[in-house]
Amino acid sequence: MTAISSTDVWAVGGQLTSQYDSPAVIEHWNGSVWSLVSAGALDNVQCTCSLSWVAGRATNDVWAGGVPLLHWDGSAWSQATANAGQSETAASASSTSNIWAVGSFRVCGGETGCSGGPTAASFDGTSWSSTAPANPSGTEVLDGVVAFAPGDVWAVGFSGAVARTLSEHWNGSTWTVVPTANGNLASSGTNVLRAVAGANSGDLWAVGSYLDVGGHTLTLVEHYIG
Repeated sequence: MTAISSTDVWAVGGQLTSQYDSPAVIEHWNGSVWSLVSAGALDNVQCTCSLSWVAGRATNDVWAGGVPLLHWDGSAWSQATANAGQSETAASASSTSNIWAVGSFRVCGGETGCSGGPTAASFDGTSWSSTAPANPSGTEVLDGVVAFAPGDVWAVGFSGAVARTLSEHWNGSTWTVVPTANGNLASSGTNVLRAVAGANSGDLWAVGSYLDVGGHTLTLVEHYIG
């Protein structure tokens, strides 16, 4: 979901219509009611093309991604040709020329087994490009992102065969891992961060969950002061 103003809010997702099809769903809030908005060429198409993120800072310039990458120009959604948004699951925009989306990919096949890692794509007002987040264990996943400036972006998720919380920072040229806390460090303790937000880069909140020693899923909240 992204809010341009109190009368201009977008939400995206998908609708499971069959075992194999999940077309895109786009809704808009005008201050009083939610309404379905046409997804353009994706309407009435049998496809796995649900949307997982939407971001924007202007009424006539909003992006949405998932399997396709879509753009709203103020009057209609159209499919973009950029190779971005495919693996990303969360997005954030600080301006119309600083939009970031993060996620992960996983490839399995043959004798090589499975490999994967985090992904990140950014829009500079003209074009989309990809950067490679830090992936020290080869299993990193990014689920949340907040962008403050082109050289100040934070992403959170988890890493490792036994999931441990993960935070990464983009300084304009490099992604680096920033230490985070975990609720349970036992071998059975899965710890994940799902979203991050904050007033600025020195005051961040991240939320997620962890499994305690009894196997119960508990809420995890972390605060970063930089």
